[in-house]
Amino acid sequence: MVTASLDDVNLYITDEFCATLTDKNLLHLANMLAEVERHIVGQLRVSYDSALKVRKSLEDDELLTVQRINAAMEQFNDIVSGTRQIGTLYLTDRTMLFYWVRFFDVHNNALKPSRFIWFIKDMIELSKAIVQAITANALDETVMRLLELRWTRTEHFASRVVDYIPESVSTIVWLILTTVVFNTATFALTYYYSPHTRGTWKDADFWSLIQQAITQLIGVAIAAASLMETEDNSSWTWQIPCVVVFCLTAISIPLYLYIPTEWSSFTMLVGGAVQTFLTLQLAIIGV
Repeated sequence: MVTASLDDVNLYITDEFCATLTDKNLLHLANMLAEVERHIVGQLRVSYDSALKVRKSLEDDELLTVQRINAAMEQFNDIVSGTRQIGTLYLTDRTMLFYWVRFFDVHNNALKPSRFIWFIKDMIELSKAIVQAITANALDETVMRLLELRWTRTEHFASRVVDYIPESVSTIVWLILTTVVFNTATFALTYYYSPHTRGTWKDADFWSLIQQAITQLIGVAIAAASLMETEDNSSWTWQIPCVVVFCLTAISIPLYLYIPTEWSSFTMLVGGAVQTFLTLQLAIIGV
């Protein structure tokens, strides 16, 4: 549980308060995370400025939050300008979780997907950095846990957006992009916690994989059947993706038994990502 309180808490972002972060993999991850959080804090400041214009005054706790937001923005701006570097405490500091909670709470009543394209773009880059850091075994348990808390909050917010989506292709594109980004980060966690060993047919996960593969194959078959009936699409635009999804989904099952199990999850993930392209086509043609 994340406690949304900033009382008597220092915010450690730059090397003003600690040593400079020098690890190559961690530094890349920290830079991507700082970019996301700089935008989050900036959006919060805009929200509070707008509230102040309407209400003319803020509550004491809101004023404290605004002070903390300004302090955080000052540190992020120091990093952008090159005045300061990211410090070693940044990735292990829990304080920034507060801003994620406040950001999503503030925007709960303004769930228009187009407002968050910048956020999705930032999260794409962050997910790549997480995968890179995990592959290099650069993350410890504390950093992983804090990243997981951020992602959990993001997924919860995305699930609420679904309840408010308009019927438009742009919204479906946004949701597809969101799904791919979140699944990429999920694979990063899978890789991190995986024992990096081959599986056996006696594993419960093996049979869950088969169940998932069957569901995915049925889904691509339905999409293919629908697209086959349309005259607006060139055949290659759906036939090639269907073949790719089928091959990746089918091969994920034997891969589970012969190489480390996380790569079976990876092929299933890529197959699911390609399948979203077919979903987008169905949305565009209105099937």
